Amino acid sequence: MTLEEQSRLKGDTINYEELKQKGIANSFTEAVAQFRQEQLSKVKPLQIYTLDSLFRGELQAHALSISACQIKYMDKDTLPIDSIGQNAQFQWNSLTTELKPIGLYSSHYLQATVLIAPTAIMFGLLYNLIASFGIAIFIIAALYYQLVVIARTQKELKERETTIHNAIHDLKSPLNGVFALLDAVKGLVKGDILMENFLQKGKGQIKRMTDMIESMLEATRKPEKRPLLKLEETDLTEMVAYIKDDIDAVFPDKKYSFFLDNKLDTNTILTDKIVLERCLRNLIENAFKYSDNGVNINVTLSQTGGRICIAVKDTGWGIPKKAQRRIGSLFFRAKLTDKPAQPGYGIGLCSVSTLIRKLGGVFHFISKEGEGSTFFLEFPKNIRSNH
Repeated sequence: MTLEEQSRLKGDTINYEELKQKGIANSFTEAVAQFRQEQLSKVKPLQIYTLDSLFRGELQAHALSISACQIKYMDKDTLPIDSIGQNAQFQWNSLTTELKPIGLYSSHYLQATVLIAPTAIMFGLLYNLIASFGIAIFIIAALYYQLVVIARTQKELKERETTIHNAIHDLKSPLNGVFALLDAVKGLVKGDILMENFLQKGKGQIKRMTDMIESMLEATRKPEKRPLLKLEETDLTEMVAYIKDDIDAVFPDKKYSFFLDNKLDTNTILTDKIVLERCLRNLIENAFKYSDNGVNINVTLSQTGGRICIAVKDTGWGIPKKAQRRIGSLFFRAKLTDKPAQPGYGIGLCSVSTLIRKLGGVFHFISKEGEGSTFFLEFPKNIRSNH
C-alpha cells in the first residue's frame, strides 16, 4: 500500500511492522487485540477485580505461597487510577513486577506486588542450608579420604624405596668379590694373552654393572645424603680413551668410527674424576647402544672462559621429538617403533643430569630422529669447593 493510498483511508490504522520492532505485538492478531484494548480503555475502565482474581488463580496454579497481593492500575504518566489488595511494597519479603503497558500506545500501565509468606521463605532457606551443609560434609569426607589415601601411599612408597635402595646397595658386595676374584685369576694366567683379554672384558662388565648400581643409588638418594666431591687432577683425554676401551669390550661386534677432537689448551682439570667419568661413560655408551653399525661418534673437548664443554655427537637413531621433553626423567626411556629395544632401566641420563649438577654444571642436548644426537656437559674447569 502506498502512502497516498494510506492517506485516503478513514479511521484508525495499525502499522504492524513498527509494533513488531518495538516488541508491542508479535503477531497481527495480538496487534488487533491490543488495539481493541486501547479502544475499550477509553470508554470502560479495566475490570481490576477480575484481573486480581485471574492473577491469584495463576499464583495458586504455580503453588506459590502468598500472604498478600496488590495490583495497581495507572495512567500513561504512571499516576494511580485504581488499585486492589493490601499494600505490600517496601517489605523485606515483597516482590514487585515491572510496569506492564496496556494498549498499542502504552496509555495505561499495570504493576503487581506480592508478599511471600515468611514460612515459605524460611522453608526455602532451611532447605538450601541443609543442602549446603550436606554438600560441605560430603566434600570434607572426600578430602579426608584423599588425605588418608595419599598418606598411606606415601608410606608404602617410602617403604618400597627403602627396600629397593637396600637391595641395590647389597648387589655391590658380590660384584666387588667377583672383581677381586678375576684379579686373582688374572695373576695366575699371566702370559696367556687370550685369557687375560677375556678376564679384562669380565672386569669391564663388572665395572659397568657397578656404575649402573651407583647411578641407581645416586638417582634415589636425597640431596642431603649424597656424598661430597673428591677433587683430583684429571686428564680428560685419558678418561675418554679409557671409557672407549671399556665400552669396546661391551660391544665387541659393533662397527663404528670414533673421533676425539681436543680443543683444550691443557688436558688436566681439577674435578671429581669418578663423577665426571660416570657422566661421560653414560653418554658414550648410549651413542654405541642407540645406533646401527657404521655409526660415527665424535667427542669434542673445548673451553670457554673458565668452563669446560664436552660434546658427544653421534649419527645414531636420534630421539623422537615428542619424547625429548622427558629425557632425563627417572625411569623414562624413549621408544622407537622401527628399532630394537635396548637393555636398561631409564636411569642413565637422569643420573647424568644429577651428577653434573654436583660439579656445578649443566646437561643438555639436541637431537633429531633418524639423524642422531649431540649431548653436552658444561662445568667449571677447576672446582674449588664441594657442591
